[in-house]
Amino acid sequence: MPRPHPQAPVPAAVTLRRATLQDLAAIEALERASFRSDRLSHRALRHWLRAANGLFLVAVSAGQLLGCALAVQRSDSTAAGSSSYTPTPTRRIPAASRFAA
Repeated sequence: MPRPHPQAPVPAAVTLRRATLQDLAAIEALERASFRSDRLSHRALRHWLRAANGLFLVAVSAGQLLGCALAVQRSDSTAAGSSSYTPTPTRRIPAASRFAA
């Protein structure tokens, strides 16, 4: 079973839900904090929050955004691909510790 990273304690209750337009400012702040370049623009984020072929999820605990994920389905396919996964910088766990026994 994975052990939590010592600098990123796991919150007691995490809710995973579909993102809404009310989450837009927090998602934009997360994008700015996480990426120096190649960020989704305000316009693109707003589009994906409303798009029928996108599934935009947020992880929230105690009213705070912990991360978000976007999966996009092409209109000519039943397959979906992960477009973006962004945990908050303080919640990132090094890959080696995620799979430590």
